[in-house]
Amino acid sequence: MKRAATPTAAGEPQAAADLGRDAVDRAVAAVGAGHVLAVNLEAGLAQDLRVLGRTAEADEREGRALAALSASHGPDHPQTLYMRSRARPYWDFEGQPI
Repeated sequence: MKRAATPTAAGEPQAAADLGRDAVDRAVAAVGAGHVLAVNLEAGLAQDLRVLGRTAEADEREGRALAALSASHGPDHPQTLYMRSRARPYWDFEGQPI
């Protein structure tokens, strides 16, 4: 899965939002809307939508992501606090050496 942060950093916020929307849709279909992967993708998409000036949709998506993460991890969990800070979500899918 390509990272939506790359087009954002390259000054292509629409491409980032398109990629992020596709990633959210595929993650929700694969693991469910409440899964931490889907929730983080939703938060990242909200950031890209905010850059595009789509604040209403961004606020809705961010709120949904925060509610899901708070429900699964707790409101004071480090991941929930990180997401609430609006820092760009990140994850590492690379296999770790054994």
